This record gives sequence, C-alpha cells and structure tokens, in this order.
Amino acid sequence: MAEQQGGPSKPSAKFNSKRPIPFSPSPKTPVKSSITKRSKTDSTADNPTVTLQDMYNLISNMKVEISTKHADLNKRIDAVEEKIQTEVQSLKTSVKEMVTEEVKKAKKRIEDEVNESVRFLEESLKDKMAEIKEHAIFNEQYSRKSSVRIFGVEESQDENVEEKVTTFFHEILHTEVKSEDIDICHRIGKPSMSNMPSTRRKQRPIIVKFTSHKMKSAAMRKKKDLKDTGYGMAEDLTYEIYKRLSDIKKLDSIEKCWSVDGKIRFIKKGERAINIIKNGRDVEKLLAGE
Repeated sequence: MAEQQGGPSKPSAKFNSKRPIPFSPSPKTPVKSSITKRSKTDSTADNPTVTLQDMYNLISNMKVEISTKHADLNKRIDAVEEKIQTEVQSLKTSVKEMVTEEVKKAKKRIEDEVNESVRFLEESLKDKMAEIKEHAIFNEQYSRKSSVRIFGVEESQDENVEEKVTTFFHEILHTEVKSEDIDICHRIGKPSMSNMPSTRRKQRPIIVKFTSHKMKSAAMRKKKDLKDTGYGMAEDLTYEIYKRLSDIKKLDSIEKCWSVDGKIRFIKKGERAINIIKNGRDVEKLLAGE
C-alpha cells in the first residue's frame, strides 16, 4: 500500500459545495460590434440643435399660417352665409309670390262664389217678390170677380145710381137685373164741376158688384150687344192687369185681346189659338217679342 510505502501522506482536501469557487476574470478584450458607429459629424446632421429662436420662428410661422387659413376659412364662411342668405331671400321671394298668387286666386274664387251666391239670392228674391206680387194681384182680382164697370151712362146730380144701372140693363141690354141682384154700385173717379156744361162733363164709369159671380158672367155675355151704342162694359180689373191688357192690345202682332175673370186672353194675327197670360213674365216675354 502506498501509505505504508511513502509514509504518512497529507490528508486530501475534501470538496465543499458551499464554498465559493474563486473566479478570475479574463482580461478585457474589445468586442467588435456588427453595427458601425456613426461619426460625430453624421449625428449632428441628423439631429440638429434646436434653439429658442428656431422655436419662436416656427411658432410665428405657424401663427401666420393659422391666421391665413383662419382668414380664408372666414371668407369661405362669409361666402357660404351670403349664398345662404341669397338663397333664403330668393326662397322668401318665391314663397311670397306663390302665396300672393294663391291668395289672389283664393280671393277671386271667393269673390266669384260670393257674386254667384248674391246673383242666386237676387234671382231667388226677385222670383219670390214676383210670386208675392202675383199672389197679391190674384187676391185683389178675386175680390172683384163679381164686379163690372159700365161706361157711358149719363151722370146727373142727386142721381139714383142703382136705378140707372137696372134701367141700363133693361133698356140697353134687354136683360132683367133686379135691385136684389146688385150688392153695391157707385161711380168712380173725381166728379166734374157742377157749373160745367153737360156737353163737356165727363161721364164717370159705374162699378157694379153683383151678388153672385153667375149674375156677373151673364151680364158680361151681353157685352157684344153694346157695339155702336155709345156704351161700354168691362170686367172690374186691378190696375196691374188693366195695364197689361192695354199694353198687349197695342201690339201690332195681336189680333184680339180680352179678359175673363181677370185672366188675359189673346189671339195673334194669322193664328186661331187662344193664348192665356199667367203672370207678369208672360207679358214681358210677349212685349219683348219672344
């Protein structure tokens, strides 16, 4: 054994994992980088030094540019506003003209409707008034349905008119009319002056109201016997009907015209048909040649 041969040896150092292992760094060696360093001149060119004056100038330039753009923007805004105002004014004018035109049309339409309504009311009122007038004429004439007027009977003072009427019918018309057949009789119109010569005195007509329409009709049938006697007899007509009768008789186109119970009848020349006037409008048409 070695121990025995070499004598006692030094005890071997045991490994202690807890002891730090001394580390001797190697000498520093420059490490070459793959990136080439820029020179001082290049770094200054890419990153120039910015001074306060440069910043001031930059801000001033920006302010000028902003002011210029702001002014240009204001001009554009003003132009837009002006255009809008022009368009609005044009629109107002157009709307005003349209409204004015529509108002004129509406006004004219309303005026036409009002005028048409007024014309309609006037025509209706005219027709109604004519109807009322005709009704009044009819009623007045109806109250005279039993009356006649006698013309040409001599007038004297303190005369008995009823006696002269009965004498007239008996001697002139050869018809028996008694006092009891007469309801009332009297002269109509203003009397002539008493000091006037009898030849110049106007003989006022006598109105006779019979007690019945039948008696009046019988008397009127004898009217034709008075031709060339100087006497006359006619129905007791209202003023309106008498005027209509007189106007129709004056027409050259009328052959004959007379009345029966207040109703006017006529025959035109060259015709045989008997026409009857119903109201005032028939007279107006006839006088107008319609």
